[in-house]
Amino acid sequence: MKKTIILLLILTDFSLSIKAQSFILKNNQEKIEFQKLNFKKDSLKLIISKNEKTRINYKEVKGYYSFSKNTFFHQKHGFIERVYEGEIKLYKKIIEGFYDNSRDITLWFVEKENNFKHFFPVGKPFETKKKEGFEIIKSMVNDDSKSTNSLKNKSFKYKVDKIIKIIKDYNLRQHKIQKKELKNSIMGTVIFFRDNKNQNKATVSFMIGDKNYFLDKNEKIEIDLPASEDIMVCINNESINTCELINPSSYFKKCYEINFSKNKKGSILKKNSNSSYLKARFKYFDKKQTKK
Repeated sequence: MKKTIILLLILTDFSLSIKAQSFILKNNQEKIEFQKLNFKKDSLKLIISKNEKTRINYKEVKGYYSFSKNTFFHQKHGFIERVYEGEIKLYKKIIEGFYDNSRDITLWFVEKENNFKHFFPVGKPFETKKKEGFEIIKSMVNDDSKSTNSLKNKSFKYKVDKIIKIIKDYNLRQHKIQKKELKNSIMGTVIFFRDNKNQNKATVSFMIGDKNYFLDKNEKIEIDLPASEDIMVCINNESINTCELINPSSYFKKCYEINFSKNKKGSILKKNSNSSYLKARFKYFDKKQTKK
């Protein structure tokens, strides 16, 4: 019964009304755009237009893309968002009103070599116990001594932010070791930008592969990169060496903010380029660029 708690929470029937640019992606890579999506017990009900509706069995579906959130939701025990790329992939699912119908909860999952596991939260009412969750993470990083030493450290606490850091660091080290050649000829466009608030005036240099790119405040750049490949992006300004793994999509533009703060701290953050705020900012950036 405990095992079904998570599944039922994720697969409960509901409807999603979003713009026509949203789409279902089937396992055979067929893309079907829709205006409204209804999650039923054994199938998805798509309203494609006023006069066209269809149903698709869950077994045929790889996931769906939400235009309003600029996010692809993968079908893994329900539809969940992949938030970190790499050899170990991290997913999350937000369940609204879980506690007393008022407080939300975020479920966290890891996947390595098609081994998909829930690891947080642990304990009642969830199937995963704390000890079991710890062993799941330990087994996924057991080929990396730095990660295993971090888990063995007496100061380590089983908290989601601590686990995420261990996995992110593990993924970056593995990516550097493996040095995989990018072979995919299908490209995906990625937007990189810098905003204005609390940003350092200096131009930011960031590297993708062996190529350097530059961004000033209030600027954006669109770069075509191999789709469905893990690619390392690194800020390399002064003493900063912050890196993230991204995975471009051939189906929609992903978007990342390059931060270089006034106190000279750097970060690379995934953002929703379809939000009203960023649409307005990008319009301003383009206008500013045209005047140069």
